[in-house]
Amino acid sequence: MAKASAARTDTQHGGASLLLLIGGIAVVAFVVALLVVRSGSDDSSNVSTGASVNTVAPASAGPCGEGAPDPSYTMTTESDPNPPRSEGATFHLTVRHNGKAVTGAKVCVAANMPGMLHAGISSVATEASAGRYDTDLKFSMEGSWAGTVTVAEPGQPVVSIPLKVEVAPSAN
Repeated sequence: MAKASAARTDTQHGGASLLLLIGGIAVVAFVVALLVVRSGSDDSSNVSTGASVNTVAPASAGPCGEGAPDPSYTMTTESDPNPPRSEGATFHLTVRHNGKAVTGAKVCVAANMPGMLHAGISSVATEASAGRYDTDLKFSMEGSWAGTVTVAEPGQPVVSIPLKVEVAPSAN
């Protein structure tokens, strides 16, 4: 009788192990599915702007709020150094609304690496001159970064402008 009891206990433990294994596989499958959904192709140049939804992270609520795309806003971007490097770069953003320089706005930059699980970066730019906003960004690694420049102009709805950055290897 002792043997039958021991065999039954082993079978019960085996069943619990099988359930744990199946649960673990389900969790891994779920995480992989999330990564596939979050990843996207990125064929960007060093720094560019555009309206491609496939390569741009969604605007996130932050110090500037959450913006919606508005084609009447345009932006040119320069970086120093060019191309930007992972140890950091200063970005000069020139923002225009219907061709006129945007002044007195709160301008925020948020970016991440699509498909990567590390934290993204964000910064609030300062107005250096009429329509030009500067910010320093330090990237955690080289590669393709996608994000949003959010513009909160007084008296206007908050808007988002897509941003793509190709970060070069460290200069070291």
